[in-house]
Amino acid sequence: MPQLVFGASAVVSSLNRALADSTPSSSLFTSQVAQAGTTNEAQLAFAKTFGATYAAGKTPAQLAVSLLTNLGLDKAPLSLFAALTDYIGSVGTANIGIVALQLGNILAGRESDATYGTAALAWNAEVTQSYEKSTGLSLTPPPAPAPGGGGDSGPAPAPAPVVTLGTAGPDALVLAANAQNVDLLAGIDSLTINGATNAPTGSLTGGADADTLVLAAGTNLSGATVSGFENVTFAATGVYTMTAAQYNGFTGTFTAGNFETIALTTAGTIVANAAIERFHLANGTNTFTAGTNTVSVVGGNGADTLNYTATQVAGATTVDGGLGADVLNIGAIGANLNISALVTGIETINITGSAATGYTFTNENGAGVTLNYSKGATGDVVVLGTGGQTVNLFGTSATAVTVTGGSGVDTINLSATATGAETITNGSVIGNIDTVANFRVAGADVFKTGIGATTLTALTIASADTATLAASISTAATGAGATLAANTQAYIITVSAGTSAGTYAFQNIGGTVGTVDATDFIVKLTGAGSIVAGNFIA
Repeated sequence: MPQLVFGASAVVSSLNRALADSTPSSSLFTSQVAQAGTTNEAQLAFAKTFGATYAAGKTPAQLAVSLLTNLGLDKAPLSLFAALTDYIGSVGTANIGIVALQLGNILAGRESDATYGTAALAWNAEVTQSYEKSTGLSLTPPPAPAPGGGGDSGPAPAPAPVVTLGTAGPDALVLAANAQNVDLLAGIDSLTINGATNAPTGSLTGGADADTLVLAAGTNLSGATVSGFENVTFAATGVYTMTAAQYNGFTGTFTAGNFETIALTTAGTIVANAAIERFHLANGTNTFTAGTNTVSVVGGNGADTLNYTATQVAGATTVDGGLGADVLNIGAIGANLNISALVTGIETINITGSAATGYTFTNENGAGVTLNYSKGATGDVVVLGTGGQTVNLFGTSATAVTVTGGSGVDTINLSATATGAETITNGSVIGNIDTVANFRVAGADVFKTGIGATTLTALTIASADTATLAASISTAATGAGATLAANTQAYIITVSAGTSAGTYAFQNIGGTVGTVDATDFIVKLTGAGSIVAGNFIA
């Protein structure tokens, strides 16, 4: 069955079926529709509140199983379950209502999909039946009589292969069959793809003048040849499928008042229109620019480039690069910006520091992410995400940037030309040793360990590996006449061989000052300049 329920009624019916597997009474349904409201913002807020009850005490995996079961997707590939579990974990279980609404909308628009078409038809029928039971109304039309009336039977008449309207317009036409060809010629015309024919495969031509294509929820244009339509209207909340060329062909007005997702089937260069809330990019190489609004995006399996401003990223629900080596370009920050819960699947992030008051930028989580941070006019704080990441500080500015590593093994590459006093904060420990390059090569850089050092001793260790490094430091300190005894002791350590070979900066700030313990400060140095005790500060 095609999708027949829209707006707040669809929101309420979908949430009750997806989360509670139930149908509300007439009075409860009426109350919930009023609460859901008529705007996208109000309906998302209702979905979040509605879902909060179901999230209590449940893990992302448990919620994913429940959702997929209630939506009829319990036999879907395990990859869908894994992806949904990860998504629920990234947005937080408190947002399970919004996730349920999103997933229900996506499934509703997949009626023509080779993989999920059967489930989509069943889901739309379930939502329609729930609505009919709650309201006492019937949306299901009776079967059409056979041609000729009475009990006659026979083949239905085939649609005309081409419909041509207008020489000067205006004309308005509702597409009568999926494979029908339409040529509207001249005039300001409109063509409506209705819910029953939302996957056209013919040629749809608007002709001259500013023509409008009106799309029912879930319309899939990707199989049609579309030209001459400058304006597009999205009739309801749903996923609209089209090629990149088709999307870019709409150069006029986008009209939409709901929550729309555009799923692209071909890769290309896309600039988001302010009327659309979400994009799914095709596999391949895409360049996506957020345009003038806050829009969410999910990339494909290729190397995508996503262009956002800091404000747009902060307002987006999801910025997901998908697979491939993806790049996120963010302009200068003008406020604190934390993308740890907003951005996933991005391998390289380019950002510029603030031009006024110093702010804090918190990176996405995930191993292997590279952050290229161009220093601004004022000192910012850069906080790396989990998993082990790399930050490259660029620029010659004299301003000071503070870098705080994440929970993994990070690489911090300071500028070799900037004169600012960069600050490396405490957090690199014996179990996860960060690497710092170019420390004090150009700037008056410091280690902010929380305790100022009063002594600095050079130690040499012939050989050490990960398991023996801590003990080797203690032994070398004693041998150099600088036995570990106070938290003001700092050391420059050279390990000549072994898996831990290299140069380290170490300060004995741990809870047990007589030994090397898990909370002592240590970083590996590459290309460092001259270091003194005063470079370890409180």
